[in-house]
Amino acid sequence: MMNKKQIKKEQLRKKEELEKNLEINDSMKSLILNGTGVIIVFILFYFITNLLVDTSPKFNVKEDDGITTIQYEEILAGEVLNKSGDYYVLFYDFLSDNKDYYDAIIEKANKKIYKVDMSKKFNKSFVSDVSNFKSLEELKVSGTTLIKIENKKIILFVEGELEKIKESL
Repeated sequence: MMNKKQIKKEQLRKKEELEKNLEINDSMKSLILNGTGVIIVFILFYFITNLLVDTSPKFNVKEDDGITTIQYEEILAGEVLNKSGDYYVLFYDFLSDNKDYYDAIIEKANKKIYKVDMSKKFNKSFVSDVSNFKSLEELKVSGTTLIKIENKKIILFVEGELEKIKESL
């Protein structure tokens, strides 16, 4: 038979073994919970991204045919005298309420007309309270302005609103 010391040692060993098994079980539970949490977070990110990006097919949407077009009508104010031939340059704010009217006038004019957007940061140095059209270095416009260029020289300078511009074209 076992004496008291051996019984206590055996009980202590079983107790340590049981505690070790409990620690392993706790570690496994923790690992499983953490792994599950990470997977849930990735799934949430996936669905949130899909909602924000919206890659679903759209109906009644015109597909892009893959052809890239470059527009040549809009120029920077500093390029006013850089074009060849005779042409007009219309300075106006593309964010204004009259933008569509000016675009329609340009389209119907059947003349070579370049547009300068006065609301763009690059063109702000050409906007002033007082207009000046003596040279490109001194060029300033105070509002909607039409300039006619012939042989890289300013021939006509018309300031005003819609009707005045329309009549000058």
